Order: sequence, then structure tokens, then C-alpha cells
Amino acid sequence: MHVHIVSGIFVADHDFKTRNLQQTMETLLAEGLSQRGVHVTTGGHSLTDRWRADVVHVHHLANACIRLLAPTRTPVVFTRHATKEIPWHHRMVLAGTYRNASAIVALSDVEARGLSQAVSTSKIKRIYNGTDRTYFPLVRRERPRGRWRLLYVGQLIELKRVDVAIRLISALIASGIDAELDIISHRPTLQNDLRLLATELGIADRVRFLGPHTRSELGAAMSEAHVLLLPSRTEALPTVVTEAVFSGLPVVSFDVGGVAEQLPSGVQLPEPNDVDAFERVARKLLEDYEGVVSTFVRHSEFARQRFSVDAMVDAHLKMYKELAR
Repeated sequence: MHVHIVSGIFVADHDFKTRNLQQTMETLLAEGLSQRGVHVTTGGHSLTDRWRADVVHVHHLANACIRLLAPTRTPVVFTRHATKEIPWHHRMVLAGTYRNASAIVALSDVEARGLSQAVSTSKIKRIYNGTDRTYFPLVRRERPRGRWRLLYVGQLIELKRVDVAIRLISALIASGIDAELDIISHRPTLQNDLRLLATELGIADRVRFLGPHTRSELGAAMSEAHVLLLPSRTEALPTVVTEAVFSGLPVVSFDVGGVAEQLPSGVQLPEPNDVDAFERVARKLLEDYEGVVSTFVRHSEFARQRFSVDAMVDAHLKMYKELAR
């Protein structure tokens, strides 16, 4: 079987990939399929590339999706990797992609339910993204004797709402809780604005912008952190949450995307617009830290099975074979 995988990561600058995105779901999928004897080719979102394969899998809404405004002879799978609102002209391309793709991969049950409003359920395949566990060993954390180390990992863009995390640190400090925030990001879009906010709040010395990390560096940062903050307005299935769960790192997040399916059952997830509840959940977590850590440690092995690379590759391979037939 020949599978052609389309994603921008395959044509990204070498230096960028080396420092920022050494692994993505797409690279792990391509490698896993190859290890199972599948002939895998990869490419970017060029409109001139020839799709000569038994199955083509397009990742992310980008240029190559324009081809799906008309039916294709080759079976095409599409994974959006996002749930955010988009401009009307992007929505038109997305609608065409949904209409003419042979299968749509939903990264969570909640995404699959949303897709069922616009796509035939027979097309929808719920497959969780797999994550390489190599760099994220399970750590049994204890309440710190000194300062709490909170961590944010992701882009510095508006929908990620990193300002909410910075304001949380300010509120904790104001109430007598010794805390700091480490920010790891490969896209520093709003970094200057966020630095200014930290300065205005008087906590510039408690917010550290650490830039991009390699996978091993990120794993080390998670091992040393006490809490991961995910204040995003919207998500699909954030890999950083899976990585945190693998390492037993407690997570404070809004109820966005498939986060509820990644975390232990019973973890409080405020509605995306309830910033006050986000702070309350964070405070409650710090108060009952030992109990929360125990819950995440117990959940870690289950998560390592649910979000394993092998499970992801097996599910994709089964889907490809069905489509090729």
C-alpha cells in the first residue's frame, strides 16, 4: 500500500524543525506506517504536487484543500487539527473538503459530535493523536517547600490567552502564594505585549519567557514543574496536555476540545469564558495538591495506552486499507 501524507511540517525549514517541532502527529504517523511496511511519501500543501498513491491524507486546512473543492479519483482523508473559528472564504474551502474527502478524522469524541452536524457520520473516524512517551517519564511530585512552578507551553497568540496565565500568577502572589510562570513557545507573536503586562502587574521577575525547547528540554521542564496551565479559548486535542498527563503533571484548563478526554475523570474544567472559575480551580488544585497528584499518577498509564503512537498508527492503517479497497 502507498500512502501519501500532506502537511506543512514536511517542507518546513530544517532549523525550525530541529529546534521547535522535532515531532508532530504527522511525522510520528509517517514513521510508524513505514515501520509496518507501508510505502509512505510525504509532501507540503503545494497545488502542483501529484497525488499518486492508494490513499492521500491531508493534515490542516491549507492550500492543498483547494483540490477538494472537486471530487478526486484517489481516496483522500482529512484531519483539521483545529476547532477555531475561521473567515468565510476558509469556511468555503473547509465545506468542500468535508464534502469530497473520503474520510474525516476527528481527534476526540467531542469533535466527532460536532462534525456530525456537517458531515455524514459514515465518514467520521475518531482517532486520538498519539504522542511519543520517550521524553515524558512519570514523575511523582510533592508539594514544594518554596515556590510553585507553573508552566505554559504553546504559541503566544490571542486564542491561547497567555495573559490569563500571567494574571493568575499575579493573583496568587497577591494572596500570599509564592509562584512563578515559565513560558515555552516556538511562536513569540505577542511576547512583547505579554512582557509589558507582567511588568504592569509588578511580576516581571516571576514570568520567564524561555523560547523554544527541544523534546528532551520540554520533558525536563515538565518534570520540574508543579502545574501546567492551558488557558486557551479553543483547542482540538492539545499534545501538551497528553505530554503532561504522561509525566503525571496536573493540568488546569478550560473545557475546550478533547481536553476532558485526556484528563482524569472528575477534573474540573471551567467554561471557556469563565476566567474567574479558572483561577478558583487553580487555587483548589494547589490546596489539595497531594490528592490531585495521586489522581494524575494513577491516570498516567491509562493515558499512555489511549494516546500511544502504536494505537494511532494501527487505527489509521485500518482506515487506509478500508478506503483503498
